[in-house]
Amino acid sequence: MIAKGRFHWNMNGVGLEFNHLFGFGVLDAGAMVALAKIWKTVPARYHCVAGVVSTPHRILTNASTQIYIDTDACVGTDTEVNYVEHVQAIVTLNASRRGDVTLFLISPMGTRSMILNKRPNDDDQYDGFTKWPFMTTHTWGEGPTGRWTLEVRFDSQTPQTGYIRSGL
Repeated sequence: MIAKGRFHWNMNGVGLEFNHLFGFGVLDAGAMVALAKIWKTVPARYHCVAGVVSTPHRILTNASTQIYIDTDACVGTDTEVNYVEHVQAIVTLNASRRGDVTLFLISPMGTRSMILNKRPNDDDQYDGFTKWPFMTTHTWGEGPTGRWTLEVRFDSQTPQTGYIRSGL
């Protein structure tokens, strides 16, 4: 059976389909070779730090905590970014049960990417995550300018407590 019919696929802000398990799907080697014969190189890779949130935010038991960063994607600098290849959120957080924390990154174009899912065997309550990089490629090709949202929530029936101290 084709994976497209069995699994949930999403569309990002520029119309590319992706799946949390399969990314953008299977590569077509023949098409890649044909395209390589006429390939034009892409511009150099640039790294733009969109911003930092250092104020602690409480992670709520029955609701999402959302952290926002508005970015101009370093416009007018040598590192201006016009299209996204991947995005990282560097996160520091602590929780009464780290394995119940889930993270989603939402792009300015509305693409919602799960960057951390529930982990039933992760019982940590002391170490949390310290400057931990979480990455997504689901926003590939999108424009980076605008409001990025980091959504933090507990995926648990049991009340939990936690704080996120930095993100994005």
